[in-house]
Amino acid sequence: MQKNAKGVRGQKKTNAIIFDVLNIDNNAIHLIIDQLWPFLRYDPDSEFRVLDLDHENVSEKQLLLYEEIFIPYCTECSKHHSLHHNCSYPDSWLGEQTCLSMIHYLNQKAWWLLHYYAIEEAIRRYCSLSDEMLDRITSTITYCILDRDASIADAVNNAISGELNMEKDIESLISNDIAHTIEKYKEEPSTSMVYR
Repeated sequence: MQKNAKGVRGQKKTNAIIFDVLNIDNNAIHLIIDQLWPFLRYDPDSEFRVLDLDHENVSEKQLLLYEEIFIPYCTECSKHHSLHHNCSYPDSWLGEQTCLSMIHYLNQKAWWLLHYYAIEEAIRRYCSLSDEMLDRITSTITYCILDRDASIADAVNNAISGELNMEKDIESLISNDIAHTIEKYKEEPSTSMVYR
């Protein structure tokens, strides 16, 4: 992505962010698609693959990821493809930058969800908490890491020490599990959005 400071046809210069199809960040979206893939099935009546609600392991997590990330991403990819191949755009938000901006937004949302579920799963491994308390602690840790730039260890310590009387060794195990999962996620490359 790059900032554009050039004026277009005499228009006032802007500091708009211009996304490049060759290096748009969509790695978090693809990580979520990989997690969803075992729960998706082909449906000839649907434009995109559908979530198999009859699958025995489908949970709220898969439903949320499907509705919040998979479907919007497929929709934007379809619009992008249509823009390049049919020279048409299916709605009034005209232009490639609109698609790429939405993909950037979805990737950021996907990162938040990947952090949230990595944290939730790590805490579940070591603690038995009510769903309400687990959600509160998980949301707080996610917020501290992504919005306050806290380290994983500090975020876990601050959130858990305020809520639970937990041994430092358990906190350390939770932090290490989260860090390991997130580092693995960060190695995933993005896929260019070029249509030929």
